[in-house]
Amino acid sequence: MRPGATDLSDDDTDSIAVLTLVVTAARWWMYFWPPHHRAISAFGSSPRYGYVHYFVFAAAGALSAGIEVEIGVLTHRSKLGDVAASFTVTVPIAIFVLGIWWIALCGAADRVVNAAIPLAVVLILLDPILPVPFAVTAVVMTPVVAVLVLHPPVPEHALEVVRERRRSRFSGGTSPGRSR
Repeated sequence: MRPGATDLSDDDTDSIAVLTLVVTAARWWMYFWPPHHRAISAFGSSPRYGYVHYFVFAAAGALSAGIEVEIGVLTHRSKLGDVAASFTVTVPIAIFVLGIWWIALCGAADRVVNAAIPLAVVLILLDPILPVPFAVTAVVMTPVVAVLVLHPPVPEHALEVVRERRRSRFSGGTSPGRSR
């Protein structure tokens, strides 16, 4: 054993590598799932889209730091506790998922996707207090991708119909086919 080496087993490193790959692939899928041009179609939504990306990209980069912290805890080179170390992984993932959902996914998604993503964020944030940290996050991200595959973005013309119905409902008018 080389000087300074620790008792991190090959199973531990393989597990971290697989979990990191699963989460990274899921985040990639989530980011590129929606048609982003819808999110920046008006001046009012463009600043939100742009500025939230600061947090999204920071969260994407912070995952690497969180993985390093998690490895430091496993190798006993960090005095940080297990729960705190797990939060260094799950909080960036939750920020990324919530940020992308808010700026791009929710406007292009159906009800199933818009229910699944916030639920996934809650489960991701609960992961550190569960007995198998970080693995739960990877398990949660996998069905999120499955939901995205099974529920493609809503076509633009369908979104226009929904927006028109909302406008008429809140403006006191009636929508086509309905009477007062």
